Formats: sequence, C-alpha cells, structure tokens
Amino acid sequence: MKTKPTAPLSDAARLELRHWMTTATPEERVRARCILMAETNAHNGEISLAVGLSRHAVGKWRTRYAALGLDGIKEPRRGRMPRFSAEAIEAVISLHLLHKNSGESWPLRKLARATGMSLATVQKILKVASQEHFGAPDLSAASIALHEAAAGQTDGSHP
Repeated sequence: MKTKPTAPLSDAARLELRHWMTTATPEERVRARCILMAETNAHNGEISLAVGLSRHAVGKWRTRYAALGLDGIKEPRRGRMPRFSAEAIEAVISLHLLHKNSGESWPLRKLARATGMSLATVQKILKVASQEHFGAPDLSAASIALHEAAAGQTDGSHP
C-alpha cells in the first residue's frame, strides 16, 4: 500500500488535533483522526477503514495537511465575507455605550456617519448586540453592566 507524505506533527499541532476530536465539527474530527493516524505511518487503506473515508479522501487530507498545516484541513468558510471587521463592530457598540453613559444624546445617524457605516448597519449591529449578548430589549442593561464594571461594582448597586 502506498503512503502519502504527511508533515511531521509539532507538539502544538498534535494537541490542537486532539482538541478537535472533542470540539470540532464531525468532518473536522475525521480529518484530525486521519492526520493523527498518519503520524504513526499508517497506510491510507488502514486509515480509510478506521475513519470511514475512501483512500483517495484520506490521501487528499494528508496532502492538504502537508501543504497547509491545520488550515488545510479546517472547514472552509461558507457565505459572504463580513463587510466590517469585528473591531469596527466593537467600535460602534463602544461609541454607543460611551455616549449613552455620558448622558450625551447621539442619534444613530450621527453614529453611522462617525463610523462610516449605513444607518441600517448600525441599527442591526446594536440590535444583535442587545439581543444576543445582553438579553435585553435595549442596551440599557449593557450600559449599566459596563458602568458597574468600570467602577468596580458587582453588587448591582448603581453609582
């Protein structure tokens, strides 16, 4: 049986692949198992029987790992790339909370102009932030939590 080349595993890569065995998607778990078994110089046929993939698929993942490392066996990103970075989104939320906490009224249109985003985008960001991260209908709970954290208070009392 023919064995495809596999890049040697560093300790960090081995730990990451073992971590994937419990936390990654089912497809990534199979790929991680392929690479871990390949480290023991197992043939593609042996690995394919153990993981339930074809020999060709095992060879593909071994080759991709050899060429690209862990990035070569990760799930490919699906869908459109985000237009704004996580930092830009965080800036919108921070500006909103900063002005809300200071008592200064900043309309969302002004916030949109300041960040270079559309009004609709700013509204969506703030809506998602309030619903998913804070479980509140608006950001008042978030501003209270942020203010308390900044003041070092945890007992729920307000300054």
